[in-house]
Amino acid sequence: MKKLLVVLMAAMMVLSVAVVAMAEVAVTGDFRAEFIKDDAGTTDANAMDNLDFFKNDLRLNFNGKVSDTVNAYAQFAYDSSKSNPVILKEYYVTLNQSWAKVMAGNWDYKLLPDRVILKLHNINCVNAGVGGMQWLFDIPVGDAVTVGLWMTPTLADDSLDYDAKLKYAGKKLGAEVHYGYDASADGDYQSFSVSYKATDNVKVFVEGINASDEYKATLASWEDNLATAVGAVFSNIAGSKWTASLEYGLDNAASTSTDEFNAWASQIKYQFTNKVALEIEYYNYVKDATNMDTDEENYICIRPRIQF
Repeated sequence: MKKLLVVLMAAMMVLSVAVVAMAEVAVTGDFRAEFIKDDAGTTDANAMDNLDFFKNDLRLNFNGKVSDTVNAYAQFAYDSSKSNPVILKEYYVTLNQSWAKVMAGNWDYKLLPDRVILKLHNINCVNAGVGGMQWLFDIPVGDAVTVGLWMTPTLADDSLDYDAKLKYAGKKLGAEVHYGYDASADGDYQSFSVSYKATDNVKVFVEGINASDEYKATLASWEDNLATAVGAVFSNIAGSKWTASLEYGLDNAASTSTDEFNAWASQIKYQFTNKVALEIEYYNYVKDATNMDTDEENYICIRPRIQF
């Protein structure tokens, strides 16, 4: 294990030197303001009764081409709701070869690629944190199949978090399965996502995550070990600039409740231009067993968004 970690760190140093030689950098941005109403007050106590401004969120993306086969990326984020509002959110170097794609850095590694709103087991990606180092090896097998291995080595205690992925990307059918292990929790998870593009404007999907008891202990989790959902995305509805999505949880979503409750969520989006949009989300998300006056909590978010 230690030899593997030393090799990985040495390779990262080589990639870092390559980034210094980067010749061209493209900068893009994404600004979002969020106004919310949250019955439970878990996001903002001021928003329990009325729609209230919650935060500004600005993300600056730096894309650099080092060579024909090496690219570098970094994202800085400003979030007005955080105590430390400015962070380096993601960064990575990508080596593209015909036989594989290799990434090194830190980013949100998605377990449910089709997910829009619902977070099964309150997780949709894994991330080592800004101080960690992640590696991803994606190896194509034919035209539509990819085998992947994501891992985060920790030199201090000689441990390794990892995720093995098998992905199929057809013209209409897509599927992705994951098996992962978290060393700090000494627990594992499995996830799946299957989608079908019924038309150019309609995609339906089913997804799920199974979390072991050890892994669930680190999460604000759903009650059942296997959390699943179905959903659909409708784009450019009737040739318009409207997009809509709908997701429905198939399991009890409340770790504090013994009653059956199925969470569901929806999002509508209007694209004024290719840079300006308005998103509205509704999330019926938990049964509060500690409050006998209510059965369900509702979350509403209105989000103007400008990309540049």
